[in-house]
Parts: sequence; structure tokens; C-alpha cells
Amino acid sequence: MTASRGERGGYTALSGKRRVETPDGAVEVSLPEGVQPGEVLRPRGKGRPRVGDEGRGDPNLRVALELPRAPSERERALHRELARLGDEASK
Repeated sequence: MTASRGERGGYTALSGKRRVETPDGAVEVSLPEGVQPGEVLRPRGKGRPRVGDEGRGDPNLRVALELPRAPSERERALHRELARLGDEASK
């Protein structure tokens, strides 16, 4: 089972817990700091029940990045600042 959930901009750069809807209901997933779009997370025991066995499987959760279609001026300013900081760090 694979599920995707889009995260807005900078949220994927920060660690924390997020609720993700799966076919079997919502699960809480820990996002590690710096997780990248396209990475697959496998929270143990949060998937579908195992057939003929106890427990639940591990779902595959693909991280997706959502960018705002119409960012606010504040969001634009923050993205410019992040770009500037990234440029400085790469020097």
C-alpha cells in the first residue's frame, strides 16, 4: 500500500509529526528533519492487518511537496530569504 500526502513548502525541512490519511484510516507519522520529496517512509505497524497473522503491515508513504499557487507576499519574502541563505551556505 502506498499513500502520498503533500506538505507545504518548508514543512518538509522541519521534523515533526503529521496525520496522514490511508485507506485504513488516519495514522500519525514522524517526519525526520530534512526529508526530501519522493522519499518513502515506512511507519512500522501502521498498515493493513496481516492475513492469517497478528499485527499490521508497514505502509509506504511517499513524501510530496506542495508549493502554493498564489503565495502571499510574506511567503515570497521568506522563500527569497531561504534562497539567499542557501546561496551563502554553498559558497
